[in-house]
Amino acid sequence: MTTLAGTGVSGHTGDGGAATTATVTNGIRGIAADAAGDVYFADDNGYTIRVVYEGGSTAAALIKAENTSVTTPVVGDIYLIAGSEGTSGTPANGTLGSSAKLKPGAGLALDAAGDVYFSRS
Repeated sequence: MTTLAGTGVSGHTGDGGAATTATVTNGIRGIAADAAGDVYFADDNGYTIRVVYEGGSTAAALIKAENTSVTTPVVGDIYLIAGSEGTSGTPANGTLGSSAKLKPGAGLALDAAGDVYFSRS
């Protein structure tokens, strides 16, 4: 077994750094991978959607759009792409994913084009 993300300690730290040194909450839901191997998941207790970047162009575009300080994503790093850590709420249509407020129970799916869809409970 290989650890993709997290240290085994529940939390929500490390975005923009190595996924294996980040903390991830103990409520993961909705996990999906795209054709490039990028892995997306709903960090349920952190109210966020995060991605472990493995080199895909769609994931890179999302990461750069949601994290304006990132010019080139790093393979193996973890990035927030939707939600606001520790802040629950109702997402507003037409906002950046990182401005959305999610509630526990967020699920996610990818389509063939690599678009990420997420829901809240």
